[in-house]
Amino acid sequence: METTAIRSAVLGVISTIAPGFDVLSIRADRPLRQQIELDSMDWLNLVAGVSERFAVEIPEREAAQLQTLDALAAKLAARAPAAGKAPMPLPCTQHRIDGVDVRLRPMQAADLPLEADFVRHLLAQSRYDRSLLTPSERRRRS
Repeated sequence: METTAIRSAVLGVISTIAPGFDVLSIRADRPLRQQIELDSMDWLNLVAGVSERFAVEIPEREAAQLQTLDALAAKLAARAPAAGKAPMPLPCTQHRIDGVDVRLRPMQAADLPLEADFVRHLLAQSRYDRSLLTPSERRRRS
């Protein structure tokens, strides 16, 4: 897939996360989070949406380095499956909790409305803690 098509697809994912934002105003060489004012949860949703759209796993440590549209497009161009090749399946795990079978999987673009609804209904302090604190800081507070 060529870089222009990749950028266009990434902009499509951005438009689902930041509806109403003019994605055509995004400069490819400037940090996305500054241009769109994405909070931590929105950034993770963007990475998850892009990962699903391109069937490419983007580890969290790499996601922090992919700040611009250019960097994201270059990484996806290098890692996207070849045409006609089956996309890489996303990892899932099965668990049994209190006698109930539970399947855990990475978030997908279709999950974004549910996630947004969940976050909207959190108390203000919980929303703040979730988006700004690291997991270890959250554990210390509980």
